[in-house]
Amino acid sequence: AYEIPKRDWSSDVCSSDLFEAGKVYVVEFWATWCGPCVRAMPHMTALQKQYPEVAFIGVAASERGPADRPDLGVEAPPEDARVTNIRKFLKSQGDKIGYRIAFDGDGTMGRAWLAAARQRGIPWACVIGRDGCIRWMGHPDSIDSAIASAVRVPATTPPASQPPSRR
Repeated sequence: AYEIPKRDWSSDVCSSDLFEAGKVYVVEFWATWCGPCVRAMPHMTALQKQYPEVAFIGVAASERGPADRPDLGVEAPPEDARVTNIRKFLKSQGDKIGYRIAFDGDGTMGRAWLAAARQRGIPWACVIGRDGCIRWMGHPDSIDSAIASAVRVPATTPPASQPPSRR
């Protein structure tokens, strides 16, 4: 299983420069308490093995528990308890999770992406094509053909030919 990166992406993950041009990405939103999310993880791991050139990122964007809330006068433990919970969960899953996991500490990414997609529940995933555009959105159990399609598109597509001009 992968470790949670030390960097919390919540402040800048919606920036398009986080995605490398010409690369296919799968971004999945999940939580440790979500049964359907946990059941989808081995499937996502199998797809990551099948498509090693695709960057799979599982975003824990809906974790429950205490966090730093200076606005409410609440101070989290030295390590956010939600991160501790995620680390414990990942360790318990062993090889069932074989793709990168990120933590959206303040929920910025989850709110921005899920709201834009008019999605209210998890698990939810999207495929980002080589051109940086979202090519598919939905439940991770139905993602297979979308990944296959995105991988088949060449990294650089020549410009479309222009019809002859009339003079």
